[in-house]
Amino acid sequence: MKKNIIILFSVLLFSCSSVAGNDETKDVGELISNTSEKIEEKPRVSLQEIGFERILPDLVYQNYLVLKDFEFAKQKAEIKGYEIIGDDFLYAPGKENKDKFSINLSGGKALILKKDDILFVIFRSTTGDRSDLTKNVITDLDGALVKSSWISGENILLHRGFETEYLRYRDSLNEIIIYENPSKIIFTGHSLGSALAALSALDLSMNSGYDVSLLAMGAPRVGNSEYRKLMDEYVKDNYRIYFPQDPISNIPGTLFDYEHTGLALGISPEGKHNHEISIDNFGFTAYRAVFDERFNIHKYPSYFKAINKILSDCYEYETKCFDMEKAYMTMLVERDTMNQYRAAVKAKPAEITNELMESAVISLKEEKNKIEKLSNDAFEKANLELSENLESIINLNKEKTEWAKTYKEKASSLKDKAKEKAKQIISTK
Repeated sequence: MKKNIIILFSVLLFSCSSVAGNDETKDVGELISNTSEKIEEKPRVSLQEIGFERILPDLVYQNYLVLKDFEFAKQKAEIKGYEIIGDDFLYAPGKENKDKFSINLSGGKALILKKDDILFVIFRSTTGDRSDLTKNVITDLDGALVKSSWISGENILLHRGFETEYLRYRDSLNEIIIYENPSKIIFTGHSLGSALAALSALDLSMNSGYDVSLLAMGAPRVGNSEYRKLMDEYVKDNYRIYFPQDPISNIPGTLFDYEHTGLALGISPEGKHNHEISIDNFGFTAYRAVFDERFNIHKYPSYFKAINKILSDCYEYETKCFDMEKAYMTMLVERDTMNQYRAAVKAKPAEITNELMESAVISLKEEKNKIEKLSNDAFEKANLELSENLESIINLNKEKTEWAKTYKEKASSLKDKAKEKAKQIISTK
């Protein structure tokens, strides 16, 4: 069995489109030789062992295909040697047969591909037409922390909107995976799709024992610190590519106790590595940015172009490839900085906590409820109203949040402390 796994992954390496030309054959052979010993030690195989920069282009392209119509996706996937699972995309139940009493919050769909006994599950991003985009944003804002029916354990809480949407897919997805019974599953997605991919990876690893890997792009936070610890245990091969200034990657912010998971691979829209952490992107700034031109950076074409530029540089100069040690440190620093920022917000007078935080949550919830009751034709107008109301909340409380400016002066020392803490953790690994 172990020998078969090695053969399967060697086939995958040669068939991936991320390396051009036969001059890479020797490098691939050396990679297999160096990796085989690790495979013998443990049956689970990471994307780094496969070759991260070799398989990443296919995963990026798959996230592009799930945005297209099915026939186009099928044609392009088959050209690359992938088998399409099913006669159509996997839709969340209710997507095609809506009734006037319910609404599909994400308008989402998933693409399932197979190659060399590896299953690829790609959830569509927060994109699509204006109606779908609005519904996705509303799902993203439904940020109360709730317990999950499929997770047993104390104090493990998930984003209510993402959990609700995942439950719409769960049974159908599990049936397909049980039938296919792959040796490995790679989950990926952008935006809301990355949140669904993360929950799927955790579910299939923790409850079914599958070897899973996760690549998230432009991912929001999905759960609390206990959820993050669970992901660390069951989804160890976990990568998050993000723009530091992407508003979706910074929500939910200070309102709830959320934590990101996975190695933090920060990049810039220009296609450079960017591991900077700025509190300017935290809190209400992120929510405001969802409704103005700053949201454009979050859209998938921005990630598609930036990642391909990094890969192009990487293939020419190895020093420009993704640095996993840097990503590990960034993950720890970002988490610690955000938690300290959140603690500073909560330590402020009750009037700020009550009038700013609670009124914002209530207002968002009220607007969300209004939008859910509107017809599809009224979504664009409702989205504008939500944006204007959120802006007014911030303006009314602007004076009370002036203290946050002084916090920026402390950000540098906060990050220095977090970096030292990260170095200590790494040195003990």
